[in-house]
Amino acid sequence: MLYLVGGVSRSGKSSLATMINQRQGTPWLSIDAMRWGLTKGAPELGINSDNDDLEDALRLWPIIQGFVENVEFDGRDYLIEGVCLLPNQIVELVNKYLPNARACYLGYPEIDPETKFAEVMAHGGPNDWLRKEPEAKIRAFISSRISQSRKDRETCSAIGLQFFDTGQNRAKVLSNASRYLLA
Repeated sequence: MLYLVGGVSRSGKSSLATMINQRQGTPWLSIDAMRWGLTKGAPELGINSDNDDLEDALRLWPIIQGFVENVEFDGRDYLIEGVCLLPNQIVELVNKYLPNARACYLGYPEIDPETKFAEVMAHGGPNDWLRKEPEAKIRAFISSRISQSRKDRETCSAIGLQFFDTGQNRAKVLSNASRYLLA
């Protein structure tokens, strides 16, 4: 089974992947980690973790397609997650690999920005890039991701991709997303 999880930054994609890995042993690829590696290791590709997510999503798309094709050919279960996995790309892959693909998208369109700010400050680890930024930049980042979540929720609704709002009761919502993917 191919599991695809897209979503805005800080929505719980890696937490969901960890849950599924612990439950089923399903390995996963973090597109965000791959993006970082390509930023450092292959700058000639123009992929840069400082770029807009949409810009890099388009550059990464052929790489993601090739990876998925290989996983599907080998018949392995795999989960792929990241901010550069866009709703339309997810649906394209699901349609191509049905019935062997399950997917969802995560965001937080209704969270209060102050609540999300407190969450980011409380839960980021010592190497968290966002927490090292000035407060004004963190707040602007959060606001932009809330706006993006609203747009993505509309897109997901229009194209039939399951959207989970992780802004309220995150643990319960991620558990529901896990059950949905594994159903």
